[in-house]
Amino acid sequence: MDNRNADAEYYRKSATVLHTVRYAVLLALVLLIVIGFTSFKKELTYDNLRYIMRYANFNISHGYSDTNSLTYSADEGSLYGYLKGDLAMLSSKGFRTYDFSGSSLIYEKLSFVNPTMKTAGKYALCFDVAGTSLELYNSYTNIESKQFDYGIKDAAVRSDGSYAVATAAKHIRSKVSVFEDDGEFSYETRDKEIVAVSLPENTDKVNFVALTVDNGDFRFLLMSYNTRNEKPVVEKEFVGEFPLKLFSTEDMMCVLTDRSLHFVDYEGNTVKRFDHASDNLSGFYSSGNFVALTYTRSVSDVSTLRIFRTDGTEIKTEELYDNILSFCAYKDTVYALEKGSLHVVETAPESEADAENARRLIEVDGVYTDVFASAEDEYILVSPFGAVQISK
Repeated sequence: MDNRNADAEYYRKSATVLHTVRYAVLLALVLLIVIGFTSFKKELTYDNLRYIMRYANFNISHGYSDTNSLTYSADEGSLYGYLKGDLAMLSSKGFRTYDFSGSSLIYEKLSFVNPTMKTAGKYALCFDVAGTSLELYNSYTNIESKQFDYGIKDAAVRSDGSYAVATAAKHIRSKVSVFEDDGEFSYETRDKEIVAVSLPENTDKVNFVALTVDNGDFRFLLMSYNTRNEKPVVEKEFVGEFPLKLFSTEDMMCVLTDRSLHFVDYEGNTVKRFDHASDNLSGFYSSGNFVALTYTRSVSDVSTLRIFRTDGTEIKTEELYDNILSFCAYKDTVYALEKGSLHVVETAPESEADAENARRLIEVDGVYTDVFASAEDEYILVSPFGAVQISK
């Protein structure tokens, strides 16, 4: 009996201590919230609180699934992007984001004629080609809106939220402006038209293409400027070629023309050049440290996908039976989506066994139009009706 009384007394005291500790912790939490709201009320905006609540998970998971999905009804002609865990959509009517719990995070009405969306990290840069308005978003809010006096030619965004815009300007032919947290850089030209702009990650550079016509011949400058000291890094001239696309990394600039694909370093040297003037070029794609070209053959239904590293190394050629709808990369894995099929290419297998499985062809529903690499061994397939996140 004495032992049982002693045990009961021990558990009674333990329960009292736990009860006291629980209320002490609750009181400390309430005091912390009160101090936070009184001392930092200017910083505690609605958007900040909404952002914090994004990571509050009130659902209990009872198992693991290799897929997450969401459903929606996208506007006709919608463009899609991936913003660090969330799906972004842009149409002529507006901008919207979803997370993969199915929640709509933001919807903002827009009125675009030719909508374009560039994404990097958690940012989406949305603008109207030849229009004058531009919007910068993350998953939860509109960060910045800008209005220009002349039509936008091209724009680019970096994962730190800085962005560049190429437009015309008063009394000059063309201008590129870079907007960063600590200021604005601009370059103007009176005799050339800036037709493409790129912001390489992890640098202070802005790269762009400035085009002119001289005696009936196309001429363009591939230019790189340091936005901090406002000095040129590269000015390389091309004659007799028309620029089509520009893609940049911290080590290389890749410019596609009507004749060739050029890989140019920041010393101004052409590291590699691949001619395609005699081929029926149908597409150019870029993601991560990769670029790709597609060619169609007029005599058959088969087309060709050529994949390059951005150092100019050609690493893979794939035979296709339809046009590439979407292309993306995560580290050394490349994804190329055609109607009904997803090509997965491991470009740097670590063993012979991995090399045997370096190329996989996965049958997918023909409704999917876009693919995004969300993490290692994980990708997202997107359609106008929904999206699915798949772990390999």
